[in-house]
Amino acid sequence: GTFSWVVVRIYDVLSVAILMLLSLAVVHAELLPGVAVVLGYALFAVTVVLLVAFFSLPLILRIAGRWLPSCGRVFGARGMSLARRLGLAADHVREQLLALTARQRYLVLPVTSLLNQTSVYAFFYLAMRFLGIDIGFFLNMLASSGELITGLLPINMVGSVGTLEAGWAAGYVLCGVNRVDAIATGFVVHGLILLSFLVISLLGMAYLMAARSLRR
Repeated sequence: GTFSWVVVRIYDVLSVAILMLLSLAVVHAELLPGVAVVLGYALFAVTVVLLVAFFSLPLILRIAGRWLPSCGRVFGARGMSLARRLGLAADHVREQLLALTARQRYLVLPVTSLLNQTSVYAFFYLAMRFLGIDIGFFLNMLASSGELITGLLPINMVGSVGTLEAGWAAGYVLCGVNRVDAIATGFVVHGLILLSFLVISLLGMAYLMAARSLRR
């Protein structure tokens, strides 16, 4: 559970940063010069930090596992209990991460994450074309990254209501889409995302029920 969540988040954040850099390299001439430069430097700095953190993750987790329990003493008995659990979780994630082979860590998981994020960008592009807004695949990739960034941050409300629309609108306005269209399409795409989750959940439930009935 914890290990899967942490690993998926790490690879997804890296994938989004790399794909944003790629899209910016393709469409930088279509953006305002100042916007392109600021985005370029910010994305490059974030990508470098993420790569350093990624390759240093076992060391970071080991330090966290050692220091968190002692740091919890400042907050009393409850703080010590929580810090101890967090330290054990960090040690567990580190053990699971080191159990992965080099091929899994540096090839299979990165490629899988990149393909997954690319499919999400393709869905956003097709959804925007369906809604009558076609700014090109790579510019759309850069614009829709606002939604992915807010989705990856731990600031989401239930169903990502509000945060998704805010990130979506900000990204598209920054890439030249009318503000009203950016906000409106954010709500529509969010509805499509929730609908797809519902359909997939129902299909999964139907499969599990069918499998259980067959076992009987």
